[in-house]
Amino acid sequence: MRSSGWIKRAEYYSCNGETGYLILHLDKGQNYLHQNLPLSVWKAFVNASSYGSFYTKRIRGNYQFRL
Repeated sequence: MRSSGWIKRAEYYSCNGETGYLILHLDKGQNYLHQNLPLSVWKAFVNASSYGSFYTKRIRGNYQFRL
């Protein structure tokens, strides 16, 4: 996956092939973890023209979040 301005790397792990964990590695050394993210949202994220905009519009506030 390519990086964006503030998202340096993203990973996705799923045990059931339907939902999983999204881990975002940010430019300031922080990591964001989102649980129960659907695989379809991950695929759309990877194909988005702007990862930051997609994250803000489709992921932030919609899936359980942990620092």
